[in-house]
Amino acid sequence: MANITMDMIKDLRERTGVGIMDCKKALAETDGDMDKAVRLLKERGAVTAAKKSDRNAKEGIITARINDEKNHVTCIELQCETDFVAKNEVFQALASDITCIASKVENANVEAVLEASNANGEKVVDIINALIQKMGENTVLSRVENLKTDGSFGIYEHFTKKLVTIVEFNCKSTPKGIELANQVAMHVASEKPLAVNRDGLDDNTVKEQRDIFEKITLDSGKSGDMVSKIVDGKMNSWFSESVLIDQKLFSDNKITIKSLVDSIGKEAGCDTPQIKNMYIISVGA
Repeated sequence: MANITMDMIKDLRERTGVGIMDCKKALAETDGDMDKAVRLLKERGAVTAAKKSDRNAKEGIITARINDEKNHVTCIELQCETDFVAKNEVFQALASDITCIASKVENANVEAVLEASNANGEKVVDIINALIQKMGENTVLSRVENLKTDGSFGIYEHFTKKLVTIVEFNCKSTPKGIELANQVAMHVASEKPLAVNRDGLDDNTVKEQRDIFEKITLDSGKSGDMVSKIVDGKMNSWFSESVLIDQKLFSDNKITIKSLVDSIGKEAGCDTPQIKNMYIISVGA
């Protein structure tokens, strides 16, 4: 049997991030062969991951990647057990790497991305299992969003990595248009509108809000045609707070979202610029 030295254990620990005792056992079982020991620990990583898979992964981060044409966004959620690990540089780097891999997978979803490989031929599922062994926490690729458009996207990633907002436009991207589109996406992160436009609101939500305003107005002593006019006014104010296209920019209430959309269209030579959709993607949601 080979003599297992502290230098060998240290070397294996630096290569794998695994604890000293596990490194020592792996070297002993492989007769001091470093490469075989690394392989053995990787194989056992899958066992470790399986043992931890029933532990609740409720923390995590959202990462996103957009292509140069601004018409394809890939977004993933990588979950873990604690915020401490979510803030770890290794964990965050892995999430970014997985997002890059996912962006190259056709019709990407969780199952397809887990089976995809990096440039070194390592599968995502194996990379995650290795991280589980290193960090000691259950880690789950819980979501993959693969968005494409004939127009362009604006995107905003919150500095906490807990939230990504994406806004889809029917116009192609331009340098100035990208800046404005990203500004709209940042606005969505701040204000979290219920819908892009009034037609996108749930009918029951609108009815419930109107009923509330009507009751408030009647309780105040108003009656007749006055009630309808007052309620209409209150509803218009509510729409301006709840609907993206009716809102004023969160950072400057002299600028409307509609005016930003018109500017994006003008930059792109688009006669009828529109916001087609918006996506608010947050950890655990």
